[in-house]
Amino acid sequence: MNNPFSKLLGSYSAKARSKDDLAKKLAKIDEITQSQKRHTKRVGALLDALDYERELISSIMNTVPDWAWCKDKDGYYIKVNEAIVSELFCGLPLEHILNHNDVEIATRLKEIHGDENHTFGQLCANSDDIVLHSGISYKFYEVGLVKGKMLRVIVFKAVLRNSEGDIIGTVGTGRNITEDYDELLSIAGNADDATEKRILDYLEKYRFDDDSVMKCRRKDDLPECMYFPRCGKEERCNLEKLKN
Repeated sequence: MNNPFSKLLGSYSAKARSKDDLAKKLAKIDEITQSQKRHTKRVGALLDALDYERELISSIMNTVPDWAWCKDKDGYYIKVNEAIVSELFCGLPLEHILNHNDVEIATRLKEIHGDENHTFGQLCANSDDIVLHSGISYKFYEVGLVKGKMLRVIVFKAVLRNSEGDIIGTVGTGRNITEDYDELLSIAGNADDATEKRILDYLEKYRFDDDSVMKCRRKDDLPECMYFPRCGKEERCNLEKLKN
C-alpha cells in the first residue's frame, strides 16, 4: 500500500526543484541582461570616441587654409575640407562631392558655370594614377579655369595605406598660389630689367605652355591631350618627384 506521505514529500521535492531551476534561470537571465548592458555601454563609448575622432579630423582639416582631401583607389572623394569645397568646387553641397570623382564634379560645374569657364578637373584626376602606380609622393603644379578665372595650385599627393600596408586610396593637399603669382607678375611689370627677369624665371615653374591647361608641352604641334599625364611619357608636364 502506497504511503500518502511519500507522495506528498515527492510532490514537495519536485516543486522545490522547480523553484530552484526557476531561480537559476532568473539569475542567468539577470547575468545576461547585465552583460548586455555592459556591452551596450562599451559600444556606446566606442561610438562616442569614433564620433570624436571624426569631428577632430574634420576640425583639423577645416582649420588648415590649404585644400585637403582623401579619395579611394577609384578616385572617388571620401573626405574634403572647406577650403577645397569653397575655392575649387564653388560651394557645391557635399552630396555632390563625396562619392563622386573629379570628372563627375567638373562636369557638374561646367553645366553650372559654362563649359569654357571650368577646366581644372580635366587634369587633376589623372595625376592620381601616377601616385597610385608608383606608390611615391609627388608634387604637381596644376592650373585651370574655375568660374572663368585661372587658378594656380601647388599640389602634394601621396598614397593612403591601411594598417597592413595595402594602398587603399590617395590623400592630397593643395595651396592656391594664384594671388601670389599674379602679384609677382604685376611687380615684374614695374621692375627694372634684371628684377623682372628674376621674377619671371621664378614664376616659370608654375606655368604651362601658353597657360593652356590641356596642351602637352612635349610638342607644340600635338593636339589637346585629354589623357595627360596618363600618356606614360617620362617627361610629364610640371611633374616633380619629392625629395626624401
